[in-house]
Amino acid sequence: MDRKDATGPILYLVGALCLFIFAGVLMAIAVWRGEAQVGIFLIFPFVSGGGLFMGLGMLLVLVGFVVLVIGAVRRFGAMALEDGWDEDGPKPRQRAKPRPRTVGDEEVDAPRVSKGFKGGGVVFIGPVPIVFGRDAKVTKLMLYLSIVLVIGLCLLFFTLSFRGI
Repeated sequence: MDRKDATGPILYLVGALCLFIFAGVLMAIAVWRGEAQVGIFLIFPFVSGGGLFMGLGMLLVLVGFVVLVIGAVRRFGAMALEDGWDEDGPKPRQRAKPRPRTVGDEEVDAPRVSKGFKGGGVVFIGPVPIVFGRDAKVTKLMLYLSIVLVIGLCLLFFTLSFRGI
């Protein structure tokens, strides 16, 4: 990997950081001018309002996230190329012949081959579940679990909203 490929994703990160800082400055100007309000909901700070400065600040936040994602994709692509991947997938590798374990001059036993870890998970961003897993069986299980969780949370939300709590 040459120097240009190594610095490209870092430039995206720096660019996104600059966009976020400039967006924060524009939103601060909007609050100072009275076009926006700042508050805290539970532990999450928020800014709401309108006007030119607030609109430009929100637009720059959105563009910053897009630039950040593009930089991450480029970085992971560069890492995959370093690890021997090409556009068609992984290149075939020569498997090393396993050596038997020895204690002193005697062979103890052949090395154990593990089947590997099978896992997965669900990440909720708002009401949208993002499902991932190492194989199809685990991914399907996580998908079913996320559907049950979404339905359960919707039922809980509607039940509590009709009770007036």
